[in-house]
This record gives sequence, C-alpha cells and structure tokens, in this order.
Amino acid sequence: MKLEIKKLTLESLNDYLAFFDHEAFSDNGEWDGCYCTYYHFGRAEAEQFESDSNRKPKLRQKAIELIQLGRLQGYLAYADGKAVGWVNVGPKKSFAAVMDAPELLSKEDAHIKSVVCFIISPAMRHQGIATALLKQAIVDAKAEGFSFVEAYPNINTGNCYVNYHGYRTMFEKLGFSVHQTLTKILIMRKSL
Repeated sequence: MKLEIKKLTLESLNDYLAFFDHEAFSDNGEWDGCYCTYYHFGRAEAEQFESDSNRKPKLRQKAIELIQLGRLQGYLAYADGKAVGWVNVGPKKSFAAVMDAPELLSKEDAHIKSVVCFIISPAMRHQGIATALLKQAIVDAKAEGFSFVEAYPNINTGNCYVNYHGYRTMFEKLGFSVHQTLTKILIMRKSL
C-alpha cells in the first residue's frame, strides 16, 4: 500500500466529500453525515443539527462552507490514490465546541493546534494511518509556529467510535504527555 498524507485544500474538497459520503461511516450509520463539522459548532447550533431529520445534506453543505472559509482544516490519508482516512486538526480557538467547554480552556490556547477527530475507512484500520496523519499534523503545526499540539483521548478505551479522538497510546508514542485528567477524557499535549 502506498500511503500519502495531504492537507485538505479546495482542490481535495471532492475527495473529502466522497470519503464522508461513502467510506467514513459505512459501518456506523448513526454517525453517517457528520462530515466532521460538530467541533466547529457551539452547543445551540449542534443541537439544532442533531434534531434535524434532514441533517446530512445540511451538514454536507456546512462542511463545504467551512472548508471554503478555511475553518475546517485537517489532513486526508490516501492509499493507492483513494482517500481512506481523515484527521480534523486546527487552531484550538477555531473549534467552538472546545472553546465552549470551560474545562478545556487554558492561557496557552492561542498557541495550540488541536486534534479533535480521526476517521479511518473500516477496511484500512489498524494499519498506522491515524499515526501517519498525526505525524504530519505535528510537523506542520511546528512549521506554522504553534507551541503545542493538544489532543483529547477518552479515558475508557473501546471501539474506534468511542475513541474517535485517537487512542492515548498513539499520542504517547509520538511524545504527548497528559496535561490534565478530566472525568471522561485526558488533555494530552506535545510541546513543539
């Protein structure tokens, strides 16, 4: 397998949409249609989408808008030319859901790049794709002048949907340490 990691751009928008339209949640219909947008919403907007029976096309359009504005950022993983994985990573202050959670706030927030979500195609899991995505995010965060990369893995492990923030062990292998322990999640950081 030839794996390539590419930053999401307007040129890769169709790859992103195809991944979320067909691959991302092919084994979890409950999450189908999120388009990895929820961390960009405050509580009220997220609840509005949750209760909307026609949410998938609306969230798809919202993802397009967020990408066009440069607010939805991250990386796509390609195996043999096809998108098979995604990580949502961006400036911490760009994630409304994170900024709405007082327990996640810190004085360093303006200098933090946050990793909020990984999605890997079911057939491609457990092959190091999430790790490759994270490695690229770290390299670019450092080049962009961020001081830290921050992640929010769940304390209790389980299937990949419980651990969509990524697994603690993956972060530890790449030099992250526990910054704070909350009720359900850890705040893990890597200094750059």
